[in-house]
Amino acid sequence: MQKSLLTLTGFLLFIIGFLAVCLSLIGGQLTYLKWLKDLLGPLTTMIIYFCMIVVGLVLGILVKTNYGKNN
Repeated sequence: MQKSLLTLTGFLLFIIGFLAVCLSLIGGQLTYLKWLKDLLGPLTTMIIYFCMIVVGLVLGILVKTNYGKNN
């Protein structure tokens, strides 16, 4: 159950970050992330979006990695 929840969290972070970056490139924004741009400015917000993408990918990869020995 915990692996599924972590995988879902990583997937959502990746999708929301990627969608936010794509929308900001064409002048749009996600309404629930508008406060980030208002509070921190556009450059910091873009860095946070890219961090969301990277953390989502890393989380998804780490959860699906098998650390046991393959017999």
